Amino acid sequence: MALFTLGINHRTAPLSVREQVAFHAEELRRALGDLAGHGRVYEAAILSTCNRTEIYCQAESPEYALRWLTEYRHLPDGEVAPYLYAHPGREAVRHAFRVASGLDSMVLGEPQILGQMKEAARIAREAGSLGTTLNKLFQQSFSVAKDVRSGTAIGANVVSMAAASVHLAERIFGNIAEQSVLFIGAGEMIGLCATHFAAQAPRHLEDVTAAAALGVDLHMHPQARTLIEQRMREHSERKNEAFEPTRADNLQRLQMACLPQGAQIIPNPFNRIPGFSVGHVHCFPGFPIMTWPMMEWVLDSYYTPWQHLRDWCELALIVSGRQEAVLTALMQHIEQQWPDVKVFSLPSINHPVYGSHIELGVKGAKQSVQAAFTALQQG
Repeated sequence: MALFTLGINHRTAPLSVREQVAFHAEELRRALGDLAGHGRVYEAAILSTCNRTEIYCQAESPEYALRWLTEYRHLPDGEVAPYLYAHPGREAVRHAFRVASGLDSMVLGEPQILGQMKEAARIAREAGSLGTTLNKLFQQSFSVAKDVRSGTAIGANVVSMAAASVHLAERIFGNIAEQSVLFIGAGEMIGLCATHFAAQAPRHLEDVTAAAALGVDLHMHPQARTLIEQRMREHSERKNEAFEPTRADNLQRLQMACLPQGAQIIPNPFNRIPGFSVGHVHCFPGFPIMTWPMMEWVLDSYYTPWQHLRDWCELALIVSGRQEAVLTALMQHIEQQWPDVKVFSLPSINHPVYGSHIELGVKGAKQSVQAAFTALQQG
């Protein structure tokens, strides 16, 4: 029996893979109970964020945790294995120290991950899956993270996505104190962004739900409720469990059916959880694997007469070894030079041909795209 870390993160897997093994906070206790009762996994904690899912465990082999993960998420054999890393013993400890200190984060040194690790340890403790070994690992990781933050300059620069959004806004709009800022949404990241922007004392700042922004009330949408209940029932059947509609986590999931008054459903072919439209305002989930087909449905359902009205084209190239932030000035320059052209960038990790890269391109009026693309290549 040994200590292992089994995981997947933003460096090893694209979002479409990471989202298949992500865990919502309300399902972690249930998942940990299932994992700890799986057989040869004796202690377990799950750290699940937008950029990583990691299982810290005391087990005979990481294979048991991998087998549990694929069965619990009903994934085909080999679906996620190519993207996983497994660290045994001392390497697992070293990895936990790096994660807690923000050294393994997408934004180097960001502090949110430490709080997320503490929350993962707390949930595992409450679920009864945190034993002596993992408790020592987490407590030592928290201590190391504190020493790193106090003894180095890792926190001197921008250290979170929320802080980065403020700096980007300042580059685009200038002094935030002279701006009005509107946030639409109620998630954790919206809250963090609002906190960082508020510190800049903008002229006006407001955080609203989509319903409030549209000036209508929320209500339980009957069709959305039916779709979400169907999704929950199918999930229970796959796990050979009875569907319990009044269970606390299922009641929480039903809140996704509370939509603005007058909303029309946007079907979600991935997991049935719908988006919605109110007039020409369309709201989608944030995962690209869901958003893309839902956007296609909206375009084909509502905007077919508007398609192909202009002579439009798109050109792109592959950029390796560069970060998006380095390319921002060039992208802004091209859009200023050619107002009828839009520049786009699509980062990708572990592409089978290009590896980690950015697809950088221009799209717009055909007469301007070629000149803008030439400037992009030369830039």
